[in-house]
Amino acid sequence: MKWVHALMRIGFGVAILAALFYTVGIKEVINHLGQANVLVVVLAVTFFGLGMLIGAGNFMMLAWPVNNKIRYLEFVRIFSLSWAISLFLPSRIGELSLIYYLKKEGIEMGKAAALFLIDKMITTAIIVTLAVFGFFLFFPETNAAFTVLLILLGAGILGLLVFLEPVRMFTRRHVLRSYAGRFDKFLDTFIYYVKNHKARLSLNFCISVVKWFVLTWFMWFLFKSIGVSLDLFTLMEIQAMLVIVALVPITLNGLGVRESAGVFLYSQVGVNAEAAAAFFLLLLILNYIIASLIFLFFWGRVKEHVKAAGEESQ
Repeated sequence: MKWVHALMRIGFGVAILAALFYTVGIKEVINHLGQANVLVVVLAVTFFGLGMLIGAGNFMMLAWPVNNKIRYLEFVRIFSLSWAISLFLPSRIGELSLIYYLKKEGIEMGKAAALFLIDKMITTAIIVTLAVFGFFLFFPETNAAFTVLLILLGAGILGLLVFLEPVRMFTRRHVLRSYAGRFDKFLDTFIYYVKNHKARLSLNFCISVVKWFVLTWFMWFLFKSIGVSLDLFTLMEIQAMLVIVALVPITLNGLGVRESAGVFLYSQVGVNAEAAAAFFLLLLILNYIIASLIFLFFWGRVKEHVKAAGEESQ
């Protein structure tokens, strides 16, 4: 039933995407895409790669007190694979594979989960801050304030749930079950970082901001490749808003919903619908090409981990 539900979400997302391209004009979108400057696209992809390298180094820095023996190239592999896997699983839960890969490199699962959560919380704080500015820029103040309040309330509730004892007990008994013992060090590691590594957390925040800037340049050059120039900070705010929109769990990773919202938001800053739709189509194609290349490059290690995961589940 889970796979049926997942396939329904994929189908719904594809239907929304098809309706968007049909409404905008498939021919016009293809024309914009056909005029893309290949050299500029290649330049854009280099910024994407740089963003991945920065992200891997940032996580390595964060994980150093727990395990300082993992090589940087291993973090690059782990970071790349978890991102690629997340494109093919709903709600980006594929990113949780980062925890599994860290365990394989010698970091206990509870500690790995704490590191993953800390890094995600810092990244989410950056994205939410940018999205807040975006909501006030594009929507009337009352609507924007209400939306921001909902986002902050949801984030606060999720954060609170992580530390409530009844919730953790329920998770241990009914979700983790026999795997609960592997997550024993989660809360201890989280508290250890908050108490003893404030400077490291601040550095992680600063590097995460740099990474977001670099990835925004990736998208700026993609727009430039189809002849569209945008203010970098406006682009940053819109993309942060779209990350929030993509969390709506009605399609696979926000497929269709994100692109439709994006076409609307970019139209508010003077980008015509055809160009915006072409940008999202180009972004979608590049994401899955890069993910496929990552799988091919690390295929040997992927097979090893799939085999090991199957043996552990038996």
